[in-house]
Amino acid sequence: MTSKEIIRRVVDFSGPERIGMSFSPYQEEPRLNDFIGIGATPDPDFDDRHHERDGKPYWYDMWGNLWSKADPTHSGEVVEGAISDWAQLDDFQLPPLDDPSRYEDAKRARAEHPDMYCCGGLPGCGFNITRKIRRLDNFLADCALYPDHVRELNRRVNDLMVRMAELYAEAGADGIVYCEDWGTQDRLMIHPDMWKDLFLFTFEKLFGRCQELGLDVWMHSCGCVEDIIDPLIGAGVAALQFDQQSVYGGVEGLNERYGGRVVFHLPVDIQTILLTCDKDIIQAEARKARRLLGGYNGGFVAKNYGDHRALGISEDEQQWAYEAWCEVMYYE
Repeated sequence: MTSKEIIRRVVDFSGPERIGMSFSPYQEEPRLNDFIGIGATPDPDFDDRHHERDGKPYWYDMWGNLWSKADPTHSGEVVEGAISDWAQLDDFQLPPLDDPSRYEDAKRARAEHPDMYCCGGLPGCGFNITRKIRRLDNFLADCALYPDHVRELNRRVNDLMVRMAELYAEAGADGIVYCEDWGTQDRLMIHPDMWKDLFLFTFEKLFGRCQELGLDVWMHSCGCVEDIIDPLIGAGVAALQFDQQSVYGGVEGLNERYGGRVVFHLPVDIQTILLTCDKDIIQAEARKARRLLGGYNGGFVAKNYGDHRALGISEDEQQWAYEAWCEVMYYE
């Protein structure tokens, strides 16, 4: 089977020859990876207006948000959203992510890797974008104080994401992928009823259009999003990428409640298991994830975490998990 066929069967629970594998190189040597990612090329007219004040860097993103950071090792935070007052909503302009010319490279990349499973990257479904446009602290208050404005901004941004999905489908993608960090360590950032009122419609519209286009939806979220997993599955999400399985009771908890209903795309848990730096524990957890979550004639993709230094571990400790998955990846 090609990588594309394997991941299609993983997603469909229809009998791949092995689990999916999603690994970056180790010590500059390639590891098993079934995926290729594509994206829109940069806007040639965009200027981030990078400057310094009081010894700190400042710059704008494509949405018009002003960013800064105090520590050069960090990626930064929004210090002023593009919409500082809701009176600016009517005049707010979205970036030209729907320009078809920006997807020509994506088409070429897809054509160069016809046997890989191809995902087009979105900057979010809505929340990952809209929370920055107002700045997170303001936006969370807005959800209670200005729900109509929040819905309208979510709708406009999500419509652009739908158009991006259409352009990825034209480029030959198999799926879309995006990050929406909805969870704290033990719960959703907002009440689940508020989430359903203000955000669920964006997922339903995006996922529904993707289903029409034949695109699978892959979603990452940090934290515990237990309260919205069932609505996401109901809306049509194909795969959930969780780095912290311990907040769900580990892979046992995920398997008990959701096994066979959605694909899980996971490293070994980054908050508990990897931090033991114990080879036996790490490899036992990798085998358990394969046995449980991959035990449905599909349903599991193993991966590495992208920044081992941020975890305070070595490359070798993640490699132990990869070695264990290689030993048990094939279905009989």
